[in-house]
Amino acid sequence: MTEWLAGALDGARLHLWDDQAQTPQIRALDGADAQTVIAQEMDRLGAERAALAGAEGAVLRIPCKPARPEGSAHQLRLLPKLVQDHPACEVTPREVALIAGLLKARPQFDGVVAITGETTLWAQISAEEVVSITRTATGRLFAALGGGHPLPPDAAFEAALSETRARPERLMRELAQPMPKAQSLLGALIGAELCDTKPWWLGQQVLAFGPFATALSHALSLQGVAATEGAAEQAVLAGLRSYLE
Repeated sequence: MTEWLAGALDGARLHLWDDQAQTPQIRALDGADAQTVIAQEMDRLGAERAALAGAEGAVLRIPCKPARPEGSAHQLRLLPKLVQDHPACEVTPREVALIAGLLKARPQFDGVVAITGETTLWAQISAEEVVSITRTATGRLFAALGGGHPLPPDAAFEAALSETRARPERLMRELAQPMPKAQSLLGALIGAELCDTKPWWLGQQVLAFGPFATALSHALSLQGVAATEGAAEQAVLAGLRSYLE
């Protein structure tokens, strides 16, 4: 018998773990509801409880702790989303799971979590609370401009990063030039992002997660910031498991 299941929605796919696996099954939902899918899996496997990051659970207002999730039928616990009113911004349930996993491993963490992807969430953490957040569109722009899969930072990345950090007002002019190599494009975009998010990283320790974490942590280290890269999938699973205890 399976004791528990844990699921995290990632776009149109559901990452699903059970108590025997550290690597998730990845299910294409094809229009199905994630809550229905995990409830069916609970019945099929005889799981007594499950946690899901992705369906609509409670809404908590920042500043707040990633609180205990709501229970529903079949002892399925739905993780909350966090909402900031001014400026308006949200932390998705999957991002809540990641932050909860980080705080499970490092309850004294005081700094900033940067969760990269289509957008990048910058979340300031203090006293186990999410204190303030902002979000940038670096990943979305990189994909729209044909950047492809992010490659490790190189000299071209660092040159574009430095140029945009020094003159961020020139970013749109730079993007109008013949298509730069992917590392130059990413360096320019992250340079602009660092100008915009300076209050979140200046003087902070930063943990970066996701597909652009290597590039972002490297860029921050060049600014003298104590930045490291974390393992997103493991943190999400740890956070989900903390809600099952």
